Amino acid sequence: MSFSCYFKTDLIITSSMPSFLQRSAILTALAAIASSSMASAETINLPWCKPPTPGDYATRTAKEGDTVIFSWAGEAHNVVIYPSGDCLNPKDKTFISEMSGASYTFTADDVGTNTTLVCSISDHCMVGQKVTFEVVPADTADVEYDTSTPGCGDGFLGEPTEPPAPEPSGAASWGMATAVVAGLVGMLV
Repeated sequence: MSFSCYFKTDLIITSSMPSFLQRSAILTALAAIASSSMASAETINLPWCKPPTPGDYATRTAKEGDTVIFSWAGEAHNVVIYPSGDCLNPKDKTFISEMSGASYTFTADDVGTNTTLVCSISDHCMVGQKVTFEVVPADTADVEYDTSTPGCGDGFLGEPTEPPAPEPSGAASWGMATAVVAGLVGMLV
């Protein structure tokens, strides 16, 4: 038994250039590789309250690209960056939010600095509702994240949030992204 294939040559379009859709797919895959190959950013969940003991918010470390999320319930709070690190010196402050779930992502401008975030409501900062992050470059290896909380778990001051599940390793993400790009490049050949 034999098979024959017939092609109507006037309908075949050949081009050495990839189509718009192929180029879009390749660019999307390359963007995914770029984002997965960069040092992975962490999400730092931080209960936000007037701590039982001043100083309960120890100085912490964060990498460029990490995001800290402040959560609270009950009492009114806000999140404000105080560049001075001093509760009595709000000069050049940056308001972040007055809503629970407020977040801040550390930027390249923060690297090499101590970034202090405070609650500026009433006496909250003065009684210890402030946290300082020493910000390091995104590619810094072996950063130990402080997961301690200041004892905000009484329901009124806000329940501590569970830390996020660990991200898949960069190697696994890189391998999958490489396979996707290889497949897309194969379509072009």
